[in-house]
Amino acid sequence: MLARSLVYAFFIPPPIFLVHRYFSEIFQFWMHTSLLGSLGPLGYILNTPSHHRVHHGRNPYCIDRNYGGVLIIWDRIFGTFEEERLEDPPIYGLIKNENNFNQLWLQFHTLGELLFCKWREKDEENKNLKIFPKFVDKLKALYFPPGWYPGVKVKLFFHWATLCNSSYNVPEPEKPPIIYNPTISRWLKAYILGHFLLLLCIFLHFEYDRLEIGWIDFILKITFFICTSKFLEIIKST
Repeated sequence: MLARSLVYAFFIPPPIFLVHRYFSEIFQFWMHTSLLGSLGPLGYILNTPSHHRVHHGRNPYCIDRNYGGVLIIWDRIFGTFEEERLEDPPIYGLIKNENNFNQLWLQFHTLGELLFCKWREKDEENKNLKIFPKFVDKLKALYFPPGWYPGVKVKLFFHWATLCNSSYNVPEPEKPPIIYNPTISRWLKAYILGHFLLLLCIFLHFEYDRLEIGWIDFILKITFFICTSKFLEIIKST
């Protein structure tokens, strides 16, 4: 988001950029409602809550679909559009949901698996048989979509690669979905509430006084929340 905003800054006058940015943010807010169904002809041009529910679904037909933020015409043009299926409503989440609240783990473990684990995978039945035997396959495992394996067809758009069949090897989600909702004690709930309120105060401090915050102050606050979040994960698991 930051990199894209910097690119825009070179070509778009600031007043136009700000109006577009905040309009887009407001538009995205109502996009996440589950109260609205189809919006009729508007859905041919604009992104709608129905279209966006597909984007967040983990059903096989929902994978890599409906990327549009405001306009859905780009998905229709480039072949990534998919209608919501009322007989198979989207179930939200990841293909493999994470039973973990550790923010560092959630942010970086998939990247770590792609960089260090995927290209070293071996066949489940024959442990001596490498799934990515060729060096070029190992490179593709890093560059191609996470669902790619040797023999799976991809299509290229400039330097972007997508699976020809985005639902390849995607399992049907369990119904009803299993929600990760561990039981925690009252004192831990109180700790979480206090942690949230403190985080909110520091966020407001960053928002309104960011030009006056020194690097040491900034690093100390970020380090505090990383450490205390990790502490929360440790005590929750005990």
